[in-house]
Amino acid sequence: MKSEHGFTLIELMVTLSIAAILLTVGIPSMSDFIANNKITSQSNILVSFLQNARMEAVKTNRTTQVCVENNASTNSCDGSDWSTGLKLWSDKDNDNSVDANEVIRFYNESPGDITIIAAGFANSDYIEYQATGISDSTGTFDVCDAGRSGEAGARITINSTGRVSSQSIVCP
Repeated sequence: MKSEHGFTLIELMVTLSIAAILLTVGIPSMSDFIANNKITSQSNILVSFLQNARMEAVKTNRTTQVCVENNASTNSCDGSDWSTGLKLWSDKDNDNSVDANEVIRFYNESPGDITIIAAGFANSDYIEYQATGISDSTGTFDVCDAGRSGEAGARITINSTGRVSSQSIVCP
């Protein structure tokens, strides 16, 4: 007598039903995880730029800036939307303008749905660190997902000594 191998139709239907239930529960959680990961990633990049600028200013004993920039080929800091890109540069010749040999780091790969809102700074398009490591002004950056209001975000704060800190917030 032959032995039959395989699944019955009922076993297959039960397995597919369980898989459908698990996917229904898991997919929304995964999309929230991805959105929160984008916020964390953008926050870490901004904190890294600010900490790098402070360290570079002290190390080289020169004024260093992090500014809004969305074009790596230009030697300027133009723009006011911190979500579009960042440029870190050190003013080696003290002329208060970006020269090609002064750019230390550049980033413009921001995901389109993440917003970075600056508040409280003296200049809305750049943060400047003096040779002592002190920032030219204090303020905050709120990093949020534009498509999800009331969800978790991050607030990056620069205090009066130039120190950078980050904390979780609920975005508006």
